[in-house]
Amino acid sequence: MYPPQLSNSFNDGGALSELRDGWLKAIKAGLQEKARVYARGAKECLDFYLGDHSYLFKPGFIENQMYLSAPGADEKPGRLPHFQISDNIAAKFVQIMKPYLTQGVLRRSVLPNKPYMPPPAAYGIMPGFVEQMQTVPPDQMQIIMQKNPMIAQQYQAVMKMEQEKNQVMTDATLRQARADMMEKVLNYSAHELNISSERKRIVEEALVIGAGVYLTEIIKMPGTTNEKLIGSRYIQMNDLVWDPDATQVKDCKWLAIQCRAPAWLVARQYNVPEEIIKPNAASTVSTQYYKELLVRAGADNVHSRKPAEDEVVYWKVWSRMGSGARLDTWQKRSETAKQLDAELGDFCFFVVTDCVPFPLNLNDMVFQEAMRANMESQQAMAMGVPPEQAITGKQVIQMAVQWPTPFYLDVDDPWPVTMQEFHKRSGSPYPIPHLEFCLSYMKFLVWILSFVADKCYRSNRDFWLIDDTIAAQVIKAIESGDDEAIVKMKDLAGATLDQFIKILEAPEVKKSILEVYQFFETKFGQMSGLTELLQAELSRSMRTATEAQVVSDVSQLRPKSMAEEVAATDSRVARKEAITWQMHGKPEDIAPILSVPGANAWVSLNSNVPPVRMLRETQFDVISGPGRQLDLNTRQDQSNKMAQLILPMLVQYGQLTGRFGPANQVLMEYAKANQIDPDLVQLPDTPPPPPAPAKGVASASAKQESQGP
Repeated sequence: MYPPQLSNSFNDGGALSELRDGWLKAIKAGLQEKARVYARGAKECLDFYLGDHSYLFKPGFIENQMYLSAPGADEKPGRLPHFQISDNIAAKFVQIMKPYLTQGVLRRSVLPNKPYMPPPAAYGIMPGFVEQMQTVPPDQMQIIMQKNPMIAQQYQAVMKMEQEKNQVMTDATLRQARADMMEKVLNYSAHELNISSERKRIVEEALVIGAGVYLTEIIKMPGTTNEKLIGSRYIQMNDLVWDPDATQVKDCKWLAIQCRAPAWLVARQYNVPEEIIKPNAASTVSTQYYKELLVRAGADNVHSRKPAEDEVVYWKVWSRMGSGARLDTWQKRSETAKQLDAELGDFCFFVVTDCVPFPLNLNDMVFQEAMRANMESQQAMAMGVPPEQAITGKQVIQMAVQWPTPFYLDVDDPWPVTMQEFHKRSGSPYPIPHLEFCLSYMKFLVWILSFVADKCYRSNRDFWLIDDTIAAQVIKAIESGDDEAIVKMKDLAGATLDQFIKILEAPEVKKSILEVYQFFETKFGQMSGLTELLQAELSRSMRTATEAQVVSDVSQLRPKSMAEEVAATDSRVARKEAITWQMHGKPEDIAPILSVPGANAWVSLNSNVPPVRMLRETQFDVISGPGRQLDLNTRQDQSNKMAQLILPMLVQYGQLTGRFGPANQVLMEYAKANQIDPDLVQLPDTPPPPPAPAKGVASASAKQESQGP
């Protein structure tokens, strides 16, 4: 049902179906481009990491991958090894590199951007005038300004500078307050949503297939009405589709993310009747039940039955190119599509699936609300309400398709997702998997180990050469399995024993093949960054500490660079969360974190800051990086140094003032680090000693006492 009060573009149900079909077609094209430039290499890297190397031994793969072919005399693939050894060097790389990149505790810091105060010369103030003015009494300054207009002009410039200086100081104080509150909120939400665990999964996926993905979103708190948290969670790179016509992420015109949920949950989330949804995927439970049916009914029903589809695969689309009509040329767009695109604007958000003939977020409920808004706006305007203050049905629909958070205002990072990647691909928004550079080495290592194992098996076989006269007895003795079998022989007739029986041994495995393996293993380490020093294995002893330090710094250039990429991604994620908190944080969300007064301060300090100003002026930068979990030895060392350097000064301060609180704080930390009861090392506060009388006063009083009355 589409209300007649709205424009014709919404009256036509076919326009919504056309909109949905256009996006599904674009997503299909994006998937094809993703498969062409990225998916093949990423899948091979993932197969290696998961230990699935069986495809390397399939004849079809050998024929297609000529650099791995093993032709025989008839130019066909030669004999494959009996043993297929899974040398998972990719897992070794990830298991060493991931802890290095994700070590420590994630701690976010919000640093306000200090406002700039121009120097006096920018106001036209002569050098030294401010200092001279401060030495002149105000009444005399008034007389001087009346006699000298230039001095009066300089005085007015100084007053203006002082006024703006006070404004800058006030602005700096407000920025610092906003930064302090945002820092507490960001660290709380990161701990509450366990972003450290998500971070490890994302870094692992980035190491294996090239990219891991954060999705920053609003999370409704269960069991509450309106309370929410804002955070970032891991989503699979497999679910992400970028605009296939873009060459880099920030130039993409749209982004799609695949989602999957039961039909009843989709109906509840988007206010769509469940009976009109036609599921397009089968859940694991449905598939398992289908298998049980086959077992009970027999294999004859394999082709006549299939798992019941009970889930919905749908796509969330963030668009910077309107409703999707611009996916076609101007000549191919229908008039309805043009009008719809013009009314919805440039930045749209849609939820599309082939299960329903319209976008899920443009359903009947939205149009009913739009029709109600039209009626109420007409009544309000009839009562004298200005038209710009009345909410129309068109605005209701525009709000239904707007981005949940307008990240598009950020020119450099305009999307709700943040990709952790280490190697950008030229001409494509998809990255290059780190392990893809080493695929040829990894394939060869699997092959060479498999053939070495097969060679070991064949080299350990023995061949018996037996004369027919004793063959039956020898074979019987060998097959009996006795340790000391006895074989009776007749007269040798002048022949030696070697002429009746002899053992031939196959050639042993050449040691050079193991040197070849070690060579390629070293090449893998050099290409991947898995250096000897990162594994704490030095190939030779260092003569000096300086030499060891130089080698350490050089060998860790790539790991440190990758760690910097992880830290930069952490900062981008935290900044997106800050933007989302700034726009969507309500008092009921902030109060459990900052208390009720803190929530009130949050509203008063953030309500008048528009998103555009916040993004353009960058009122605060969010920096996040791994902290360090202190072990007992490190904490003892730090507390001992602090006690040696700071405690004597604090004790002296306490002796002068009688206040030993600061010294007791240091002593308490020292006691905790050394596992001592803190009460045993506390100093009590004492009244300060009376000040000594001044020398002149004391001598005068003593003189008076000596003179007498």
